[in-house]
Amino acid sequence: MHIKTLVRRFTAATLLPVLLGLPMPSLAATPTPQQALTEALKSELTRSAGSLQMAGRVNVDYKPYKRGEPAGTGHVAFSMNARTLPTTDGAKPTLKNVQSEGRFAIESADLSGLPDSPEGFKLESPLSVQWKIVDGTFYVQLEKAPSSLVSMWQDLGMDLNQIIGRWVKFSADENELPDEVFAETAPADFIKLISSGDVARSLRMKNFFDRNPILQVTRVEKRFKNAAGEDIWRMRVRVNPAVVTFFYNEAYRDLPKSGTSRTEALKSLNASFAKIRLTLARTSMAANVNVAKKFIERFEVGGKYPETTKDCTYNFNLKRSVCTNTGTLTITVSAGASMSPNAGDPVTAPFMSITPEEAGNLLNPPQPEEPAPMGDLELDDDSTLTAPGVTVPAYDPATDHALGASTAKISMITYSDFQCPFCARFVQDAKQLLGIFPQDVRYVYRHFPLSSIHPEAQKAAEASECAAQLGGNDAFWRMHDKLFENQAIMNRDAYRSFAGQIGLDIGTFTTCLDSGSMAARVKRDADMAQALGIQGTPTSFIGNTRLEGALPVTILQDEAEMAGATQ
Repeated sequence: MHIKTLVRRFTAATLLPVLLGLPMPSLAATPTPQQALTEALKSELTRSAGSLQMAGRVNVDYKPYKRGEPAGTGHVAFSMNARTLPTTDGAKPTLKNVQSEGRFAIESADLSGLPDSPEGFKLESPLSVQWKIVDGTFYVQLEKAPSSLVSMWQDLGMDLNQIIGRWVKFSADENELPDEVFAETAPADFIKLISSGDVARSLRMKNFFDRNPILQVTRVEKRFKNAAGEDIWRMRVRVNPAVVTFFYNEAYRDLPKSGTSRTEALKSLNASFAKIRLTLARTSMAANVNVAKKFIERFEVGGKYPETTKDCTYNFNLKRSVCTNTGTLTITVSAGASMSPNAGDPVTAPFMSITPEEAGNLLNPPQPEEPAPMGDLELDDDSTLTAPGVTVPAYDPATDHALGASTAKISMITYSDFQCPFCARFVQDAKQLLGIFPQDVRYVYRHFPLSSIHPEAQKAAEASECAAQLGGNDAFWRMHDKLFENQAIMNRDAYRSFAGQIGLDIGTFTTCLDSGSMAARVKRDADMAQALGIQGTPTSFIGNTRLEGALPVTILQDEAEMAGATQ
């Protein structure tokens, strides 16, 4: 370049701005939009911690070609949030050292008249699942389920309500969850993963991605500042066509070398990649890039994808499938995700959880075995039938907690556990029995906390006794109902909250609960249960009959009538 040209350019860039009072150009190099996106994407791929919030919607429209055939339509709306904390040791995140949690929900769904599912599908309320990964343990919870889904499971003989709101705990050792769940985060790890040990392919991929961006900037829509005053560039982006070509060439390398199989495989390969290119051409993407921090704050994707539906049958004469076009199915997608490098507060494990086996038993409880023959029955002094060897506990009005008429002649004494799901179900039948026999039957609750499988059962029992000490029998039953209605949130704070809700002084209640002064009262019931040979809850006694399990009210009614109860 001529020396005079250099002087003119230097003068225009430095001297003239000074003379005219204009700002001097920055000496720091401003990245191009493509450089800003590429650096932000690299940072995103290598970053293993942060938070994400996403929402999206899929609309479906079906137009049949045959006149008179009904059209189909529908939508599915979803959302997700997740956060993962940095590992404390700075190592690559794995199942053993990661702390993560999130929630996925189908917020609404309504599909009808679509090919292969003309009967339709609808969720009248959200379906959501939560998860946590803490200290090498994976927890999952069915948070909400619409009633239509619950009814569908009931038709299959399973009660979905029994596991809604319960955390199910999966141990990596017990369930063989891979330690490397979160290990493939860096681009180099990803390359190794999909190259499947092919050293030459791994090297080709590394060289390619070192030179080529995954996403390309097609234009910058807007430049603005976020709340922190940082420069944000909103860019329209697309998948780099060279990436698709690269993977096509890699797949081409794997084709058979010759013969008819190569011809068919090449035809299939070309058709697949033609569909991929068409799908990408119909896809719109945008990214909000934080230029200074090299971070993608938001990413959006959408597209409209029409496809011809076909009805295919095999023609034995032609020895091939013959297809007829039946209509056009159009899927429209829109979704957006907002990201942040800040993961928030530490992730804590659920206070209470159940094993997969317990969850399975709740969904589909084991059927009771046919009772063994009880032998001959004898008449006792009161002319009631007594099974040989059955010891029946006596009702103690001075210490027992009872519902029903004080003059009732028959007691149903139940040994129960506040954390037992079968006990919660049984309570409804027990109260229904009192409605059938309001004068003749009383319901007596006794404690038998199975602490080996229900870690909160003991303290919940003590909470009910603290309520009884402060508010009498009525307070006990109000606390009893609160505990069974809220089995998913049983902890110290919950017990204190329940105490306030039923009108007790929270401070006095807390003192009682924390002191453990009611532990002996609970132990007295539990010792009696063990002396009676009780092994599970609920176990009940009506008259001279021992009943095990959450039996329906019809059986309870029969036993009460056999004991002398009348309506």
